[in-house]
Amino acid sequence: MAGKWKAAVKELKAETKRLRKRLKKARGKAEAPAGVSPLAPAAFPDLPAVPGVELATAAAGVRYAGRTDLLLIRLAGGTALAGVVTRSATRAAPVLDCEAKLAARAAPAEPAAIVVNSGNANAFTGAAGVSAVREIAAAAAAATGAP
Repeated sequence: MAGKWKAAVKELKAETKRLRKRLKKARGKAEAPAGVSPLAPAAFPDLPAVPGVELATAAAGVRYAGRTDLLLIRLAGGTALAGVVTRSATRAAPVLDCEAKLAARAAPAEPAAIVVNSGNANAFTGAAGVSAVREIAAAAAAATGAP
């Protein structure tokens, strides 16, 4: 049994290597840096400013050292918000918080803030996760003026 598993892993690694080579050749550029998806585009286009939307990013060390892994979005008052979240019975504290805030936002008169982090779901963290979400929300509110 273990021999079959090891052979399957070896074949998957070989197939991944072949696919990366094909992708590199198709792109005509060097291999993506370590930790960056080989499917990531070589460059992103400049996007026009969107009135009422402000974006800030940071390398916060949430997932990757020295890489941008945190996004803060500030939406001006009057901005409508909607969200789609998982219906899993094991939703993490950030998901539950998001659901509650979307449900409570009757009139979008005040500004809103959205925090997005990379590779960290905060799942199964219990009271510590709820506390962390409260602290992050408070910091985002202080930084953006959103409630």
